[in-house]
Amino acid sequence: METLRAERDELRRILSFGPADPRPALRRVSEELADRRSQRDDAAHRADEERQAIEGLGLVGGRIHRPEVEEHQIQAANATRWRERMDARINELVADGDRLGGDLLRWRRWQEKHADDIDRLRVVARHVASAEAALATQRVPEQTADLGLDLGLGL
Repeated sequence: METLRAERDELRRILSFGPADPRPALRRVSEELADRRSQRDDAAHRADEERQAIEGLGLVGGRIHRPEVEEHQIQAANATRWRERMDARINELVADGDRLGGDLLRWRRWQEKHADDIDRLRVVARHVASAEAALATQRVPEQTADLGLDLGLGL
């Protein structure tokens, strides 16, 4: 058992110098990118609706309902600014995604290069876990046989 633990620990030490798995970060970037694109599209749609509302009032209606026109202009400007913010964030996320794509390629190459050690670590770790679980189940009855509880189980 100690030999297996030592081998497991040595493999972990060797493999710990490898690159981090970029897939979780890439997944987060991808999800945020989809969200930001959706927000950008919603903002563009809101700005268009506000402009159409102004046009719908016409020249005479625009003069008569000046506060309403001003409110539509403010809302259109706000939506346009939001769309511009989303465009900037989308550009940042695309750059992050490109960088992470390169990291993913390096990580996969590293995984391929160390596949034998990774597979061996899986096997050894599984054996250690099984042996520890077996030892734990052997100890449980000894430690808990007499807890002073009368559960009516004849223990």
